[in-house]
Amino acid sequence: MLKKVLVFFTLLLISVLGASAICSASVDYSDIIESESNWIASLQEPSGAIVMTKDHTYSYHGVESYKVEPYFANLAVIGMLENASKDNLRAAKRWMEWYLDHLNDPDYNTLSGTIYVYYLDVATEENYTSSDYYDSTDSYAATFLTMLEKYVLAGGDREFVAEHKEEIIQIANAMLATMQPDGLTIAKPDYAIKYLMDNSEVYEGLRSAAWLAEHVWEDVALTEHYRALKALNSAGIETLWSSSTNNYKAYEGVGTANWNIFYPDATAQVFPIWNGVMDADGQRAGDLYGSLNTFHPGWPYLNTADEFAWSILAYSAAVMGDKGRVDAFLNSVKAEYIDQDHQWLWYNMEAGFTARAARTIRDQTNVALNKPVIGSDNLNKLVKINDGDLNNSWKGSKKTDWIQIDLGQSQTINRILMKWNTTYADQYEIQVSEDANSFTTVYTEAAGNGQTDDIQFADTQARYVKINFTHAVGKINLREVEVYNEVVIVPPNPNLNLALDAVATASSDNENAFKSIDGDATTRWSSDANDNEWFQINLGSIKAINKVVIDWEAAYDRDYAVQTSIDGSHYTTVYTTSAGDGGTDSIRFATVNAVYVRIVCTTRATGYGSSFWEVSVYNDTSNPSTLPNLALNQPTDASTQAAYSNLSVDGSLSTRWGSDPLDDQWYSIDLGSVESINKVVIDWEGAYDSAYAIQLSSDGVTYTTVYATTTSTGGTNIIVFPLTDARYVKILCITRATPYGSSFWEVGVYQDLSNLFVSPNLALNKTASASTNTEIAYRSIDGDPFSRWGAEALDDQWYLIDLGSAQSMNRVVIDWEVAYASSYSIQLSSDGNNYTTVYSTTTGVGGSETITFDTSNARFVKVLLTTRGTPWGSSFWEIGVYNDEE
Repeated sequence: MLKKVLVFFTLLLISVLGASAICSASVDYSDIIESESNWIASLQEPSGAIVMTKDHTYSYHGVESYKVEPYFANLAVIGMLENASKDNLRAAKRWMEWYLDHLNDPDYNTLSGTIYVYYLDVATEENYTSSDYYDSTDSYAATFLTMLEKYVLAGGDREFVAEHKEEIIQIANAMLATMQPDGLTIAKPDYAIKYLMDNSEVYEGLRSAAWLAEHVWEDVALTEHYRALKALNSAGIETLWSSSTNNYKAYEGVGTANWNIFYPDATAQVFPIWNGVMDADGQRAGDLYGSLNTFHPGWPYLNTADEFAWSILAYSAAVMGDKGRVDAFLNSVKAEYIDQDHQWLWYNMEAGFTARAARTIRDQTNVALNKPVIGSDNLNKLVKINDGDLNNSWKGSKKTDWIQIDLGQSQTINRILMKWNTTYADQYEIQVSEDANSFTTVYTEAAGNGQTDDIQFADTQARYVKINFTHAVGKINLREVEVYNEVVIVPPNPNLNLALDAVATASSDNENAFKSIDGDATTRWSSDANDNEWFQINLGSIKAINKVVIDWEAAYDRDYAVQTSIDGSHYTTVYTTSAGDGGTDSIRFATVNAVYVRIVCTTRATGYGSSFWEVSVYNDTSNPSTLPNLALNQPTDASTQAAYSNLSVDGSLSTRWGSDPLDDQWYSIDLGSVESINKVVIDWEGAYDSAYAIQLSSDGVTYTTVYATTTSTGGTNIIVFPLTDARYVKILCITRATPYGSSFWEVGVYQDLSNLFVSPNLALNKTASASTNTEIAYRSIDGDPFSRWGAEALDDQWYLIDLGSAQSMNRVVIDWEVAYASSYSIQLSSDGNNYTTVYSTTTGVGGSETITFDTSNARFVKVLLTTRGTPWGSSFWEIGVYNDEE
């Protein structure tokens, strides 16, 4: 690709709705549309099947295999058809033929028109093995119907769709077979969960079915039938809406969605947007999309709790018209996956939604799209140069031609892309005009080499864009001309260290100042052995910042301050402390615009000079819980340093309490009155406790322990316990993990009705092991709803929890990942050798399963995973062990 830049120019970085408007590297949307659509087509096998990827294989019954997941393939093909070349249309039709040839009649649920997941032997690329399993029946069918509509609209074989009417109706019926009287579908007959995501896809599938019935089959009765069911489904989806919390339930029967949980709670909220359930311009869509970005601001930079890219979010952003976040995402995935030969974890559905996002934003922002064109020759073909179709072109008749696009009105433009075919103009000039009479040249090319010319120039007002071709390599063959007013909106990246490789200076040892912003935790800056030294970072341009992280070497400061400045002369103090204790200080403050960040090293705590391993600067827009903090600004007390105890309930993450450097300290909060509470959040400073407990009291005399641990690792601890009436909250700081005193930035106390437990989880943060992948077994007892353990793809696995001591219990809750076990049992033991089975089933259906049994006393809880319910290894998000009789 050839990129031409006439004028390099810099715009002042300004804050715009939490983002920055700057001139920066732009996105070539058409290039991404082509690359991803063509890559999806390359995944098609001679049979017509489309595998997920060829960069990753699966062991299925001991055979190395590619995976054919029909749901992913349907969504991938929809994206592939954003570039509806003849080859891609053929690929789409061949996939449909394969899909129809592999319909079940009936399946294991006695449904016809469904389809299973298949595995393809890598060695032969001929032998397909059915898994006899599908993840859902509603979404598979719905996305197939939407794909059919897309295929016809993109210029596909309408007769093919007409000829297969009965089979397509059968597929629609498979989707509708699980629709309940409330209009919501369950995922599949043997998995009775009404998902928001699935039903949003069903809504779009029914709209597509009605479109096919009207425009292809011309069946009035069937059209009205599908429209009526779509209305019923829409009403059902509305029952999942909570007006009190202003969001949807992720699925019917669950409590309020928790925005902090990336999948499924947060991601599910945007499905009604991109599936058309609601108007993207409406208040509800805006609120939901805004909340997604508030709680998970890192998604455009692939920074989420999930390992996959989640291009569905980028397409949702495109539907919402959020060019900035779409551009950031496209640049991220291009660097991470597309330009790396589409390496795993990239797969066909990710590519499909990426193509859709690129096409949507391109067509929203390309001001030349479908505008009137005149030219010197081949006039009837001129419309092809700006119709958005990358598969046709305008051909000039001689080497000196011209074309002119009327943008319809005068507007600011600063970027033009020209997509060439095999022959091209190597010499040309671009002119602009307000009146089509007086033209100004903004760019001249003297040695072009074809492919793509991406030309950027200073902001110019124009209505007409004229390109004069003065010399060509063969006859001019131009596929597309795109015109933009390119103002790139860069959303904040909460994990982007703005100081990395910036410019650092210091009052002494200036030549080594760079070592504290080089990203290397083994190099450092150190001042002379004096007080009142300083260290400064020049960020290069104005940046919005709200967090500084200082990783002190052993030579730390007791007194220091953080200051910011725009001009390097006038500074504002955003943080100061006289109780520094070294380690890692994560300092938060109100968002400010700054070019310079200075650390004033006032008073040393050692005989050496002040020294940091690293200093990082961030614009961290992450938003924790929006629940009211009952501890905020309430009276506090502590065993030592009580005068500073209020600093951990003041709502500021840049102030803190720290005890004397002793074990067995305590910290207490008086809520002012008895409150019903069930959650405490501790944001530890670097000086955390490995062993601590939380106690509650109504009178300040008699305390009950609701939580205790000996294996804390610091950071932010979210502790949930049964709803309890209390006025006083005490944290017993039993054993320090560092030489310093125990210290918190903040302690929050909440009533969180979305996290109600009738008894404490006895398994939380205990010890777990497993037959395979034992190193990650802890993830299913860590209280984190989006981390998990998964076995190898084998039957007869086991998972074991050691509670540490014998406990009374009568309930186990297993929150299965999609890969559940259909046959499993639960065993208990006091010694780890002799086990008693308290529960066994051969009809497990996954989801969240609650198992109750007679109260038993045991130290070890074992789950025997006899038979998998899916081709994957058995997997849990979380396992809880409870005693409901306490």
